[in-house]
Amino acid sequence: MKITVTAEDIRLGKQFSSSRCPIALAMLRCTRKKQVSIGSLSYRAGAGTGALLGKLPAKARKFVTAFDSDQPVKPFSFLLAVPK
Repeated sequence: MKITVTAEDIRLGKQFSSSRCPIALAMLRCTRKKQVSIGSLSYRAGAGTGALLGKLPAKARKFVTAFDSDQPVKPFSFLLAVPK
């Protein structure tokens, strides 16, 4: 699944927020799940047995670190391996 983090996601995103960071906002839009949580290494989209769980790709992990460190970030896209 392709996740695209837009300038709007970055503008609306909150530092150190697992559910309101730019990647979480993009994943909410792309996965159509009602809940998304982003950690420094992994993600969870949805709840219960229907939740999608997995590791974030290196590109996304670097973005999280930069965003939370108040470094400048730009819109980007990444592929998310979604378990079947």
